[in-house]
Amino acid sequence: MTNTRFTKEDGKRLREQFPNSGFLDEEFDTVILGVNKKGAVRYHHYELLYAILDINKDEFEGGDYEQEKEEFSDVFADFYDLIDEQLQMEFSQYETLYENDKSNLIPPVLIILEPDYTDTE
Repeated sequence: MTNTRFTKEDGKRLREQFPNSGFLDEEFDTVILGVNKKGAVRYHHYELLYAILDINKDEFEGGDYEQEKEEFSDVFADFYDLIDEQLQMEFSQYETLYENDKSNLIPPVLIILEPDYTDTE
């Protein structure tokens, strides 16, 4: 698989081309890196995480969200870790369902390391 940066229009095309693949909501199409040979959609983990953080910024209990995000304050780091843990738990559940053949959808695959060096499939 070659890592490529996709746009929202590309996401629509990929959904049509890979109808059995497990895509996230369309708002995350810009963090798609590609689709591997098995049809699993690859998302950039950290960009996906930051997109989810921004969506959930109303839950942030610190001061100014944007400033604390830029400074990566201790309060923001706690929020970051919480959302990251939730994100990883969510995808581990998809992987488990897929491995046990309880779903005919191919789950999304998160890229946790540098995207250029993570394609091991």
